[in-house]
Amino acid sequence: MKMKKSLKKILAIVLVFVMAVPLAITAFAAVSQTEAEEIALKHANVNRADAAAVYSEADYEFSKIYKYEVSIFVKNTDTGLFTEYEVDVKASDGSILKFSTETTNVNPPVGGTDIGQEKAKHNAFEAFGVLEESVSRLKVKKDFDDGRLVYEIEFYIGNDEYSCEVDGYTGVVLELEVDQNELNDNIFSRIARLFEMIMEWLKNIFKAK
Repeated sequence: MKMKKSLKKILAIVLVFVMAVPLAITAFAAVSQTEAEEIALKHANVNRADAAAVYSEADYEFSKIYKYEVSIFVKNTDTGLFTEYEVDVKASDGSILKFSTETTNVNPPVGGTDIGQEKAKHNAFEAFGVLEESVSRLKVKKDFDDGRLVYEIEFYIGNDEYSCEVDGYTGVVLELEVDQNELNDNIFSRIARLFEMIMEWLKNIFKAK
């Protein structure tokens, strides 16, 4: 009788754990991208009007927005150099995950029209010949490479990792790469392995009775 009660408690704990993780993951994005920029500006003590440029991007985990990476450029009128503030803002609660500054002589990107994240994703999926609904663990990062705006896109289909860069102004896919048969070691696979271990342990208990 005691064994059965203990078994029920263990199963209840496992069930709660397995159900809680997906719920926690889906609760990521409570802060919008515009709000994240305002949080970053406040943290850097910079007024938007004083910034030469403010850029932000959403960083995805498990197809959900986990954080926003905000770049703020402020020009020093005496030296002509720019101070770049990099601020990572957590999407679920607006807390600051990372803050750094550096001085650079590289001008922030100007000119051209940003094609946007959705268009960059569309071009990437089209270049690989895949559908968005077939991918998992999608990550999209907006970056500036020597003044050039690019979108770095990464996703998985099965255990294969796909990655590419898309020009943020023209939409041209610059690089394509596929890493096949990478070990699938994300949180869901770890949960599945843990669940299998627990079930195997329970089977051994029953056999020992």
